[in-house]
Amino acid sequence: MAQCQCEKHQILTGRNAEQYAKEWLRYVTDKQGWLQLWQCHDCTSYWEMTWEGGKGFDDGVMTLRRLSLSEVRERWPQLEA
Repeated sequence: MAQCQCEKHQILTGRNAEQYAKEWLRYVTDKQGWLQLWQCHDCTSYWEMTWEGGKGFDDGVMTLRRLSLSEVRERWPQLEA
């Protein structure tokens, strides 16, 4: 992807999610490893990453869901977003 796509997508899954995370997002924090918060280095949008199906990172499908600022505050209260 040549540019930030945060405004175009609410949810990304599978290879699309993996590629977007690799190219545009930076890791922020996690909740016991299985629920992670990432942020776009370009527009600063927050994304919540989960693994659906399977029993671990090697056996599931990555899902990224873009969060609103109010969702970040509600779901990740330890952050000062």
